[in-house]
Amino acid sequence: SKYKVCIKQGTIDEHDAKIIRKLQEVTGIKPKTELVQEGYLSLLKIGKWGGLLELYGATGVKPAIPDELESKVQECYVSCIELGRIDALRTLLEITGVGLNVGEKVIQKGYRAIFKIQYSLNLEPEASGKEKAEAIRKLMHLSGVKPSAETCQELIAWVQNGSERETGSVQQQGGFGTY
Repeated sequence: SKYKVCIKQGTIDEHDAKIIRKLQEVTGIKPKTELVQEGYLSLLKIGKWGGLLELYGATGVKPAIPDELESKVQECYVSCIELGRIDALRTLLEITGVGLNVGEKVIQKGYRAIFKIQYSLNLEPEASGKEKAEAIRKLMHLSGVKPSAETCQELIAWVQNGSERETGSVQQQGGFGTY
């Protein structure tokens, strides 16, 4: 089928997802669940969490994760966290049903990433302090781990050295609080 070309190629990007949606719209036929699951497995084996999200967005079929690949799901979570992509992490947690088990060190790295990596949250390069504080709240909520005193000091120093407006935005939000 036409779906096999998009799903079985090993990577699924935004373009492939658009083709899958268009095929469903034009033909009225959804891809077979087995084919979608095969696509998830191939994407998971190579750690392509973006493809997992695109395939889910295009098909609405949640991945069925075999126990032996749960470690690969955790690797995807680590990648999202280290890139500051907290909304992607939240979606992956929802669609995979696999609990977050990455360790506190990774979570602390995620807090730093939210502030330091451009394009975190899919925002423009200069995400506002308010948006970054919200991402930190989300990561706290998802992980159950608060930023350590060391991480907080590092973030405060980074903000003070980088942008006065960031400090004001975070302080106006009442700090990081709870989610």
